[in-house]
Amino acid sequence: MMNSNQTTAVSSNASVEAANINLSFAQKLPFASGAFGGCLIWTVVMSYLTYFWTDVALLPAALVSGFLMITKLWDAINDPIIGYLSDRTQTRVGRYKPWILSFIPTAVLGVMTFTVLPGAGKSAQAIFSLSAYFLYVLSYTCGEVPGQGLLAAVTTNDRSRGSVATFRTCGSYVGSIAISAVFLPLVVSFGKGDMPKGFFWAVLLTTIVSIPFSIYQFLRVKERVTIPVSRHKLRDSFHTLKGNAPFWIFFVAFFTYGITSGTTSARMYYWTYSYGNSDGMTTNITLWMVGAMIGALMVNYAVKRVKKKSTICIVGYIICGIVNFALFFFKLTAESAASAVMLFHVVTCLAGVFMGISTVGMYGILPDITEYTQWKYHIRISGFISSILNCSYKLSLALGAAVFVAVIDAQGYIPNTVQNTSVISSINIFLHLVPAACMCIAGLIMTRYKIDSNTYQSMVHDIASRSDEE
Repeated sequence: MMNSNQTTAVSSNASVEAANINLSFAQKLPFASGAFGGCLIWTVVMSYLTYFWTDVALLPAALVSGFLMITKLWDAINDPIIGYLSDRTQTRVGRYKPWILSFIPTAVLGVMTFTVLPGAGKSAQAIFSLSAYFLYVLSYTCGEVPGQGLLAAVTTNDRSRGSVATFRTCGSYVGSIAISAVFLPLVVSFGKGDMPKGFFWAVLLTTIVSIPFSIYQFLRVKERVTIPVSRHKLRDSFHTLKGNAPFWIFFVAFFTYGITSGTTSARMYYWTYSYGNSDGMTTNITLWMVGAMIGALMVNYAVKRVKKKSTICIVGYIICGIVNFALFFFKLTAESAASAVMLFHVVTCLAGVFMGISTVGMYGILPDITEYTQWKYHIRISGFISSILNCSYKLSLALGAAVFVAVIDAQGYIPNTVQNTSVISSINIFLHLVPAACMCIAGLIMTRYKIDSNTYQSMVHDIASRSDEE
């Protein structure tokens, strides 16, 4: 027997099957555009924010570690709330599409996050930095979480969803490649020895460039899965997590993988202090992202040839873990031969390929959990499901970054000086060995994910038939 909330949710289940269409290139392109624009500033945050706070804004490393955990605990609170609100949004243009406009405050707050206040003391700078980043995280969530729900609202065709995920991820990687290749040179060019000035103007230019791409996404994307706004309460959304095995398998795997994203912040420290020249960072991170984009493109073909999309994630995670394990043994220094540095870049690119494969594979699976949840619990809550899964990634990302900064601080890290051997060793461990372990574990976890293409099609058909049977 269903309650009134369930009746509302299934009253147009036929639209789920009716929206089972194969999207054209033009219909997928807005996702690549929006991801490109959004990822420009996000890549800067991921790659340089920790370094900016410790070595440019000169905030204590222990305080930075605390910053990262506080903001992600805040994320843990606001993610499900934003997801719940997006599921209850009802506008002329759709349920999730209006939330794309959050890119406007996100752009402003991104610039503020990389601003050093002239003449401010450490306390004033710390309060300003935390406040700006605190609000940036909320604003970014307002676009990212509904954006994940949007993937489940444009089509129910599982192959097309995989392709959309590829477009979205490739857009992100192209943005990451572009900004990785030019950001540090821009900082040097704008700053002319003044690092705070260089970061500010480089971030401001990055933000201005990103805006038209987000506008294009808002104007061109279209929701096709028409589901009336369910009047369920937030506790009903949380109830759908009980016994939701595919959800929890994805949650744990994504959490484990997220730790590796957090330790990415060690890359700038590796090239600045382990190798001794930050110029290598630009080449290394660019090739890493090029590899990731190649991997993402490979998924578009692989998803058509496998019965279980989780197979793509498993292979990507485990091989990426093995490659990162190999990178740990390079231990580059300023005395390393040019051939060794080049080989390191090539192997890093290879690690990027399998990271791209696993990332796109996971995002291709995420919308399927929406159908599973609706099939089992009679409530379609794409935004909420996406928010909780996204939250697992953000929490682990913060954990990886915060623990990294806390460890090097405990080992005696002093910004802008030669580091001791313990700090150098810790940087290498967090950049390579920790990701190696986490990737392999995430791959093993995904072997427990059982939904294949036949199961998915059966669920979609069953959901659509309920409007007649119930």
